Amino acid sequence: MAALPAHRIGMGPAADGAAAGPVLVLRPPADDLSRWVADRMDGIEAEALGTDRRKVGLILRGADDAIVGGLTGHSVATDFYVHLLWVSKAARGGGLGRTLMLAAERLAADRGCDRVFLNTMGFQAPGFYAGLGYAELGVMPDFVWNAGRHYFRKTVSPRPVPALPDGLRLDLSEPPTPEEVKAVEDGLDQHWTERVPDRYALIGAAANDGAGGRAAGATGVIDGDWFTLVDLWVEPEARGRGLGAAMLDALEDAARTAGCRYATAMPMAWQTPDFFARRGYAVALHVDDYVLGRARTWFRKRLDRA
Repeated sequence: MAALPAHRIGMGPAADGAAAGPVLVLRPPADDLSRWVADRMDGIEAEALGTDRRKVGLILRGADDAIVGGLTGHSVATDFYVHLLWVSKAARGGGLGRTLMLAAERLAADRGCDRVFLNTMGFQAPGFYAGLGYAELGVMPDFVWNAGRHYFRKTVSPRPVPALPDGLRLDLSEPPTPEEVKAVEDGLDQHWTERVPDRYALIGAAANDGAGGRAAGATGVIDGDWFTLVDLWVEPEARGRGLGAAMLDALEDAARTAGCRYATAMPMAWQTPDFFARRGYAVALHVDDYVLGRARTWFRKRLDRA
């Protein structure tokens, strides 16, 4: 998809006194922009928590080594997070999803984790996780496609992991390879699009400083009528001049043009949630202890109102 027209927004002088460039909205964002923003967000998370993420994959393979399911996640000190869980359509119905979850809980315990966290959409069988002993922390209503997003937590209490059927094996990958991550993501994307009418679209925004270096970047997702901000970063030397607000305004304008009615942001406590409150976002869900005792707040803003 081609880049949307640049949103030229006044941002004040750059750190070196030269005028900063315009905010450019891209759909989809360039890979280097996504990595640039994600790397900086990972860094500020590690600084806030005092530890890095330890990524892991549990990959189900058939006799021909084809990936037929998998789970990706990460641990942060004593908390473990399940990111994605997927089993291919041909392999469903045999309890492999439960096996993957029990294997993840065993791995979490082996890493010294006390708790396991995960989230799932209302059309992705939240009752499955409740049946495994997960307690619901809250629901973000109407997250996308009129369905809520359910957030769960469980105290680690590992149980025996069932034996796999003949012809299948479960590989532990620390960290998972890009190919393994893509296989799980692609499989889950296919499952997602079986239940919603349109595929989501990635969107990003970037701004350079007066010297041509990158001063800020942001990424998000447009899914039907819903826009979700994933990450937003402004370099320290470029802060205090309204650049973060300009980035968010540009993405909101692009989402509004695409027909989105809602914008959602989900900052952690160290990601200045007050910024979103000042930009007209209302609290839709708040969890005091989401990662190592830090709070997370889910904000929602209507975009189709003048």
